[in-house]
Amino acid sequence: MKGKGKESVIDDIFASAKKEKQKKEEAEKEKEKEKKEAEEKRKRENQGTDPSSSSSSSQQKKKQKKKGREGGDRKGEAFVAAVFSKDKDDFDLDSLLPRYKRKKTNEGFAIYSERELRINQGGGTDFRQRHREGIRDVEVGRRSRLRAEEPGGDARPAASSWLEDVGAILRFALPALGSSLASPILSAVDTAVVGRCATTVELAALGPSSTVFDSLGLIFAFLQVASINKLAGLAKDGPGGDGEEWKARRRAAAAEFGMLSVLVGLVLMSSLVFGAGWLMSATTSQASAEAIKPAALYTRIRAIAVPAFIAQITMQGILMGLSKDSVTPLLAVLISGMVNTVGDVLLVGWLRTGIVGAAIATVVAQFLAATFLFSRIVKELRPDGGSGGEPFRLSLPPLSTLPPLLRESAPFLVMKVLTCVKVFLMNYLSTMFGSAALAAHLVALTIWRVLILVGEPLSYAAQSFAPQYFRSEGSGGREEAARGLYYVKLVLGIGLALSALMFVATRLSYLPLSSLFTQDLVIRERTRSVLNQVTLSVCVFPILLSLEGSLLAIGRVKDLVKAMALNVLFIVCGGYLVQDSSLQWVWWVFCGMHTFYAATMSFILYKKT
Repeated sequence: MKGKGKESVIDDIFASAKKEKQKKEEAEKEKEKEKKEAEEKRKRENQGTDPSSSSSSSQQKKKQKKKGREGGDRKGEAFVAAVFSKDKDDFDLDSLLPRYKRKKTNEGFAIYSERELRINQGGGTDFRQRHREGIRDVEVGRRSRLRAEEPGGDARPAASSWLEDVGAILRFALPALGSSLASPILSAVDTAVVGRCATTVELAALGPSSTVFDSLGLIFAFLQVASINKLAGLAKDGPGGDGEEWKARRRAAAAEFGMLSVLVGLVLMSSLVFGAGWLMSATTSQASAEAIKPAALYTRIRAIAVPAFIAQITMQGILMGLSKDSVTPLLAVLISGMVNTVGDVLLVGWLRTGIVGAAIATVVAQFLAATFLFSRIVKELRPDGGSGGEPFRLSLPPLSTLPPLLRESAPFLVMKVLTCVKVFLMNYLSTMFGSAALAAHLVALTIWRVLILVGEPLSYAAQSFAPQYFRSEGSGGREEAARGLYYVKLVLGIGLALSALMFVATRLSYLPLSSLFTQDLVIRERTRSVLNQVTLSVCVFPILLSLEGSLLAIGRVKDLVKAMALNVLFIVCGGYLVQDSSLQWVWWVFCGMHTFYAATMSFILYKKT
């Protein structure tokens, strides 16, 4: 028994040792298996094929989009977009990518968790404050920049995003149409009501007078451009835009531009009130001398609203610069148009006050539109959504700020003055054939003015989407310029499509629209005689305005001024040749001038790019 006991003990020891050995081998196998699984998982993560990583990325992407919609401060372990800006050198992207997992959204952004950034950069909070943006908050143009920075990325925007870019351009351009239509719509309403309810002489008198006020809108559009550029640099979404100092600077800039517009308006009002008779005589041929007196009367009355009109133009720029608001200017145009229509129907159609009633209705409409815009600016500049705070007051700008403003705006101002010279020459040529021809010219010109402005927002779009890409210097300048040209090509493509559309629209709508302005058969027949010229001119304008905006975007303002000067020379020579012919030939010169201008700009753009 004793011997068996020893053997039993030895067997037990060996069995126990064997079990221990098996356990150790199993543990080693388990460790080896876990090690292999971890290695495979790491490989899958580096290749972006990890299902759990994909699921997590999808969830985080949904959270990020939701936060982008809600706005406000994004806290916690949210993912942050690596937005490449002027602070790009503040973090080392090349060292970040190989060491840390990279995730992507449908929009092409490279995003990293806050923890990863904190580990690699030594301060994710500071990084987040300077670089973090919600996915919906990043403008379309930055997507191409993000793609370009990826390894093997393309400097051009992805082909799949061009429809999004076109949509972004159209979303900006359509509301901006309102700021262009302000004065022409008021003149069109006056022309329609006066043409139906007043005399032929009064209708003819609206021609030279309306040209004066529409030209003022063209010339002093430089205040709108200057206010957009100034306020856009001080906008809330800019660097430090929510600080008290930036708020004060925004208020000061808006107050200075507002006061400057009012002062300019008062000077113009005084000049027009006292010089209306001389101005109408200088811009009207003796063949239409009977229209001079009513034209001067209309000019004097409507001049009362010139301060409100110039302020309206400037305040539209202030709103676009402060908050990219192109909807409020459109609402202001709708308000003024409705008030002017009601006033014309009551004063001209019912009370039969003629051209005087039309001028009074326009004055009231412009003051109401300016008041509406001013109230929206006051609300925009007050803290906490427009309640409380110090009241907004206009103030004079320092004299030291005027020379730089005028120096920067001078080429643009010269270009607009040359545009007005062309319109005045065109209007003067049309006065050489009597009141009936002048009235027919006014009807055609009124329809033409409204239709050509459909393409005006494309010029604004080119100047808003492309200029920043042509300011880069150094090795990245060529890639940036390529992206800028991409947006220029998009705008030009939209312009070409719109030109074809406007050809059809003008051909179909011109005669029905002309019947709204007059019932006189002689005037309607003369208006019909320039259908082909008006159609071709309107057709050229969308591409013409797209080219003009594109050249402004790439900084070729001086070349534009030269092209405009050649254009003025064209109409001077053409006008000399057709001065004794007919209204149809005057319009052929006008149409040829626009075609020549578009061809000149196309040549300049081709040579410069």
